[in-house]
Amino acid sequence: MSCYEWEHGEIVIPTAEWAPFKKHLRDHVNKHQERLYNEAIEIYGKLIAKAKDHRGFKWYHELDAIMNSRVNTTGGLWRTQVITPRYQVRIGKMCKYLWGIGCGTAERTNPGRPRKPMKKDFPMLTNRETVIRNDSVSVRFLDTDHTVTWNVPENNHACESAHQSILGQAFFTAIDQVNFTRGSGGVIVGNDEYNRDSYDEGGGGNTTNRIFGPRGKDIAESVRLKRATRRYKHA
Repeated sequence: MSCYEWEHGEIVIPTAEWAPFKKHLRDHVNKHQERLYNEAIEIYGKLIAKAKDHRGFKWYHELDAIMNSRVNTTGGLWRTQVITPRYQVRIGKMCKYLWGIGCGTAERTNPGRPRKPMKKDFPMLTNRETVIRNDSVSVRFLDTDHTVTWNVPENNHACESAHQSILGQAFFTAIDQVNFTRGSGGVIVGNDEYNRDSYDEGGGGNTTNRIFGPRGKDIAESVRLKRATRRYKHA
């Protein structure tokens, strides 16, 4: 079932935690990129070995078989919680690394010998990044006031995809390590198409999905009091 949803939050990180927080997030993503590169090289090597002395070799179909085998046996790095759509994304990216085309085109045309995946296909984050984004979420760093923004634009199962992505996992792993102090923290709010259309008590308005630190608790309590006051005014 479809569910159009979004999330947004601004979290203030304590000054002493700012650099370690960014490094933790960056290292998580970069380690995954390194592992992904190594696996891509391994898959490329298997393809070349299997194609040896074979005329009319079905390159794409063999790639599909190799990656399916990894999903079914080891899980590999190509598998995530949502197997089918994520697998399609991963094999699509692998086709881009190997042939510079999408998997649909590769399946139809049976492209020739692939090129070896290159390090530049798996870019690493640096400490100069101010925005990191993927297809479902962006994370923005504001160094002047040590604030990080989590933003998931509205789309079908957008929050689910964002949280399951490597960037999402890195973000929440890093932020869970932060020692929040007075004046720091924040909230992540969101909404979806079903809640917006709800006539039940509490339905319709944005929801507070995550609370971080003292500042987050203050914001959540302020929102609760405003809602309570609004109810009583109309009672």
